Amino acid sequence: MRGIEHWQLYSALKFVELVQDLFPPGVIQALTGDDRLGPQMCQHAGIQKISFTGSIKTGKAIMTAAAPTLKRLTLELGGNGASIICPDVDISKTAVQVAIGSFTNSGQYCLASERIADENKDGNGISLGPVQNAMQYGIVRGFIQDCRDKGYNFALGSDTGSESSFMLKPTVVDNPPDDSIIVKEEPVWYILALPDPFDN
Repeated sequence: MRGIEHWQLYSALKFVELVQDLFPPGVIQALTGDDRLGPQMCQHAGIQKISFTGSIKTGKAIMTAAAPTLKRLTLELGGNGASIICPDVDISKTAVQVAIGSFTNSGQYCLASERIADENKDGNGISLGPVQNAMQYGIVRGFIQDCRDKGYNFALGSDTGSESSFMLKPTVVDNPPDDSIIVKEEPVWYILALPDPFDN
């Protein structure tokens, strides 16, 4: 298990510490390091498989680095989960479930819904916590700024926030194009794209 790029999550290290007694020695390990660690792992002849969750750019770099040793790879790249709300649902119950799925942990987890296909587009009065760190804050601001620069319609939010607190308001982009970065990439934050379900 290698830590997240540019910062190491304490929870990952603690997890590895807690499960050591459940596995034979050496089966599960936590490695920390700088940007050289990933390529070294990909090129090491003693490592037979790499599993990675993250960006498409990094996934391509892993494929390239792992090719000479023919490593098996599992890559989960650029996830951007969708919630499709059908017309026959109980909207009051479904809205709560979708909000939980989108905004739990301030939307900063891999399973968060980031696109919602729904005929009833609304969202007000939502208040959530800050982005986890400065690097991620910059990435999220980039998503919002890209949408603003391209003239997309914001149903909610559009503020690029405060650098001193890493606070951003929840943002909903109404019907962005399928090739926009807000649809194609994973912001890991509570920015939702509401595509027109009938255009796709």
